[in-house]
Amino acid sequence: MTARPSARKIRSGARVWRRISELALLLAVLAMAPAARAAEDRFAQVHRIAIIAAFGDRFEIWAHGWTDKDNHVGYRPIDGWGLDDLAKQTAIDVIGNRFQIVPITYDSSSFIVPDMDPPSEDLPPIKSLILALPPSDVDAYLVIRKRTYHLSGPAYVMDGLTARSNPLLRSRNVFVTMQVDLVDARTGRTLSARFLSGRTGISREDWADTPEQMSDAQAQNLRRRIADLITRYLTGALNSMGLTGTQVAP
Repeated sequence: MTARPSARKIRSGARVWRRISELALLLAVLAMAPAARAAEDRFAQVHRIAIIAAFGDRFEIWAHGWTDKDNHVGYRPIDGWGLDDLAKQTAIDVIGNRFQIVPITYDSSSFIVPDMDPPSEDLPPIKSLILALPPSDVDAYLVIRKRTYHLSGPAYVMDGLTARSNPLLRSRNVFVTMQVDLVDARTGRTLSARFLSGRTGISREDWADTPEQMSDAQAQNLRRRIADLITRYLTGALNSMGLTGTQVAP
């Protein structure tokens, strides 16, 4: 006959296993502590930030046809849309309680690809751009800029701001693709980065196959949709980068 363990032995064994579990949990917490401190310290020396926004002066209208010969790509000027100011104000609203925002003067066109068709897939290198800026009393630069979106080949590279129709899917969409970088002002090293790609549908009434066919009302409706995408996705990115919170004293 097999003897059953006594209640006393069962309680004793349970205590041993509980202590082992507690010790394992303590060791796990201690192991994670350096990583947690590193995450907290990543921006510990960042107190003053300058914001650079660059969305260019045009958006793309891409009427996608049944064949490559049916494709029509054109561009409409957006000089008065204020997308750079919108992006900067959105960032100030999100991170302004934690960091001191310092205004600077910069050439926004140098941060995005030159206008060409199709657009280049490569952004200008951020490090060299930051190190080339005039000396400024800031700890880091927050750079928000449009970037091209590579679909499947050189002929399918969308500009950072694109309105596109697809007859096969019977869809019309606005696409906004952005690159967000927090860069150390002294070294040009990227401290945190996000690539953002958002889209939203547009109605048949707001679509035009060419810039010449687009009315001012249609353009303003597109502007509102693009502005909404910039605000929504940029807000989410800055939160995920850990740039929110209250001000940390220098």
